[in-house]
Amino acid sequence: MAKIGVVRAGVGLRAKRGWTWRVWVFCRKKPLGALGAVLLILMAFTAIFADALENYDPLYQDTPKQLTAPGREFWFGSDVLGRDVYSRVIHGSRVSLYVGLMAVLISTAIGTTVGVASAYFGGWLDLGIQRVIDALQGIPGLVLALALVVALGASLNNVTIAIAIAYIPRVTRIARAQALSVIQEDYVLAARAVGARAARIIFRHVTINSLTPVIVVAAGLLGNAIVTEAALSFLGLGVPPPFPSWGQMLQAGARGYQEAAPWLTIFPGLALTVGVFGFNLFGDALRDTLDPRLRGR
Repeated sequence: MAKIGVVRAGVGLRAKRGWTWRVWVFCRKKPLGALGAVLLILMAFTAIFADALENYDPLYQDTPKQLTAPGREFWFGSDVLGRDVYSRVIHGSRVSLYVGLMAVLISTAIGTTVGVASAYFGGWLDLGIQRVIDALQGIPGLVLALALVVALGASLNNVTIAIAIAYIPRVTRIARAQALSVIQEDYVLAARAVGARAARIIFRHVTINSLTPVIVVAAGLLGNAIVTEAALSFLGLGVPPPFPSWGQMLQAGARGYQEAAPWLTIFPGLALTVGVFGFNLFGDALRDTLDPRLRGR
């Protein structure tokens, strides 16, 4: 009886522990993941409150003060048009977060739906979808996104759509593989036996139970999406000027100003590095936490 009471007390204690306890356990077991989460929170805070954190309008051109070195007036220096680099860096975080989050959300939603449907219905539908996915995966993601942006035109939304399409094949493959495993579970077979509709089985049973590896992949794609957006902007196919983008700022600083004004590339490069580093750290910790094969490590 005493043992039963101890067990019940332990269960009750665990039930009372809320999300704060889980966050504490995550920080203790995955300190690098916690560091990544802190970096992402800071990046999100900067993007949301960029208007309050800026020193100057990021589009304002003060030509007499062009290429001013970092100092009290311009914390990160000024660019060739006299614009404040600090203000442009913090506003550039909005572009990176928007493109990264929206591209991953779109690719995850479409890829999961297509992958689960392909696994559930099988037959010619599965065969046709997988051949299309094979063809898309044969093209490097950056090259595919580059071709799509050229076809659609350079704009913020077109860049987001292009990156999302480039990532759909990877998400589709993961979702299909997990769905094929879930379809063989007893609860799915039982739902089919009692005559449940295909839509109910797909969304209530198969899709929900296939999300864990998809979420892990999506977390890893966030950093890649930010790098892809910066690469497209660096090539002149990202967000059109004069709106600030980290890749665009790197391109402007790389055109003959590496020695005369190194701050033009140092600060946007550091911002890009810290953002991607945070996403990668948090994505790795999330993978280790959600993947049952890695929980014991």
